[in-house]
Amino acid sequence: MRTLVLVVPLLLCLKACSNPLCSNETVKSLRSPTGKHEAKMFMRECGATTDFTTQVSVDPWFWQGIGNAFVADGYNGGTRGAWGGPWADMKWTGPNELLVTHDQQARIFDRKEVVGSVTITYRPKKR
Repeated sequence: MRTLVLVVPLLLCLKACSNPLCSNETVKSLRSPTGKHEAKMFMRECGATTDFTTQVSVDPWFWQGIGNAFVADGYNGGTRGAWGGPWADMKWTGPNELLVTHDQQARIFDRKEVVGSVTITYRPKKR
């Protein structure tokens, strides 16, 4: 019985982490000025009970599924992008510097300032 108590929560966690209902749709993909890095903005959707999220991954071939740099949803209101998630944009400002601009009302879940050798700057914007 004790084994069952330990195994069932583990199985439930694994099932939740690999949710087959989730899908990603690329919104924008940019190579850095030197071509060494790639930034990908995408919308992640996980079914009717969750909001669309806007996410950014840097060098996404190292990371699959969820954004490794930026994750936000529109739960606080604000402007939505054409893809359904909160509005955001991105551009390279140098060979290893990425600027992510996002709606200031977006609810931010993750916002890393460094991913690998890329420095990321964030600029909230009223839309």
